Amino acid sequence: MTKIKFLFLIAITVFLFSSCASLKQDDAILDNFEVNGASDFQVDNEFLKKIYEQAYDFASDEQYLRSSDILLQILAVNPKFSPASSLYEQIYSKMRALAVDERNLNIGKVSYAKGFIDYYEKNYDGAIAQWSRYIQMKNYNEELQEYIYKITAMRMVNNGIASFDKRQYTDCIKQMGKVEDFIISKRHFSGSLAYYDKARTYIDRSIAALRANFSRLNTSEQTVAAQTLSSTAKQQQDDNKNNIEEANRRYEEGLLYYSQGDYLKAGRTWELALRLNPNLEKAKVAIANLRRNRVVD
Repeated sequence: MTKIKFLFLIAITVFLFSSCASLKQDDAILDNFEVNGASDFQVDNEFLKKIYEQAYDFASDEQYLRSSDILLQILAVNPKFSPASSLYEQIYSKMRALAVDERNLNIGKVSYAKGFIDYYEKNYDGAIAQWSRYIQMKNYNEELQEYIYKITAMRMVNNGIASFDKRQYTDCIKQMGKVEDFIISKRHFSGSLAYYDKARTYIDRSIAALRANFSRLNTSEQTVAAQTLSSTAKQQQDDNKNNIEEANRRYEEGLLYYSQGDYLKAGRTWELALRLNPNLEKAKVAIANLRRNRVVD
């Protein structure tokens, strides 16, 4: 396997792992993977077939959002992968038909379908409204709750980026700090790692920008910038200490999920533990063993 193939495989399989019992693989990487010149990659179709099987399993379980996200990523890499395009068209057609079927008495399925269409048409308010309605009627639904969190985190991150683009670095730091807090408070949110990483990146970029532009600011602006840098440095020290403790808790939590056979949640929990403490070797080992179908101690 070439280096490019290897790097690509790592990028798209951060959470796509399996167990000896053929457990469902995690689709969280779809929020991390951004296709840059994807047509330049020479990806083994056998590998894409395995990912396609995951999408097919999700569709069979009526988790059409997760399935569609995987299918769209496959098509972004290989637009000629016909099984993916065929299944996606089937799902979208089914959702479209359900969304406009006024005679359907299954309000839950109609709400799911309407939210699905709204989501892919980027009408996020409409999607949240429909899915919230579904959850109220059908009780908790992990997939829909996850996508509601995803929209919320996406909007928070976008607001922070907008502040950065306007050179409002202090505001960006505050907003991205809220993103981190939001993600840590929401367990098993598959998109959390991508948004957590992006929030951390923009905090670092904002700190660097404040330092680089400090001499160009007027006196009052320098005072605010100095206060922001000082408070951010202290906050990061406190966060580092708290994150180490939280990472250990998440690791233990992952072991509990693993012992219960919930490998999906175990993997997600260990991944977040690593984000909180990149030096947590036992989490690295647990994830590596999980991906290799080995027993986790």
